[in-house]
Amino acid sequence: MRVACDIDGVLLDTMITFCELFNKKHGTSYQKSDVTNWEFFLDWNIPEDEIWDIFYQIYEDSMSTPFLDDSAPEIIKNLNSKH
Repeated sequence: MRVACDIDGVLLDTMITFCELFNKKHGTSYQKSDVTNWEFFLDWNIPEDEIWDIFYQIYEDSMSTPFLDDSAPEIIKNLNSKH
């Protein structure tokens, strides 16, 4: 059996990394708390395609994205050993 896990916003705190990358590119100071809905890019007045470009960067380098819970790797390892 294989177990699939959603990563963005479930295992990995992608919005912290998203804000860091966006701020670096645009000289802004957004934080995770500024993301109040899925269509936050409309509030920030940026094109949706730029949002996806940043998410793709995050997924390509997901090893540098923090976990939402520090115990996540151990939990996944336990699931993997049992299934």
